[in-house]
Amino acid sequence: MAKTDGSGGEQYLLIDVGRPANGKLAKLAGRIRTRLPRHPGTKQNQDLAATLDLFLGGVHALFLASEGGFKERRRQPIELKVVHKRAEDLSSGKLRQDGLWSAGFHFNSGITRLSAVYHRILKIVAPPLTDDDAIGVLLPRVSRMYCDLTGSPWRHSAMGAIHAEVNRLKHSEGGLGKERKVGLPLAVQAADELLTLLEAWDVHGRPRG
Repeated sequence: MAKTDGSGGEQYLLIDVGRPANGKLAKLAGRIRTRLPRHPGTKQNQDLAATLDLFLGGVHALFLASEGGFKERRRQPIELKVVHKRAEDLSSGKLRQDGLWSAGFHFNSGITRLSAVYHRILKIVAPPLTDDDAIGVLLPRVSRMYCDLTGSPWRHSAMGAIHAEVNRLKHSEGGLGKERKVGLPLAVQAADELLTLLEAWDVHGRPRG
């Protein structure tokens, strides 16, 4: 991972997209770019653009997790001495940019964004008919819509697993302290599932104008 300056003085990390995980993430970013509204102005386009911006941030975070060597923790307790060291560093204004702790931080950021994008995309492609916009209410409508548009079922098992993992992260008293149940390949698959839904809606079902 190399650092370089852009033409406008920006700083970039150059990532090897020849690596399988990075190559898949790069393709996801390209698909997001293709879906960005070209003529913003309507509320729907603004909502879509904002959601895709959040989505792109999730892919960005997963890139950093991949480059940091993210590993799934399987029944491995949190290393408190590492957390103490990070707290000591931060208290003196030092932010470490590599290591497994940082990779886990970026991965959690990435999947949290994917979970939020999941709910927002469901509301964009099939707005709720009532005030209840819970995922459990929207998902059957979106699944029927996708099948009507494409003639095939929308597969979203990876996204469902990511969403469940984020709920554990947010609501379980121990978070993911005991064990992670998802990893980078599943996160990439979940992002692909969201884009597959969005692409079908954008091509066949999105209102124009």
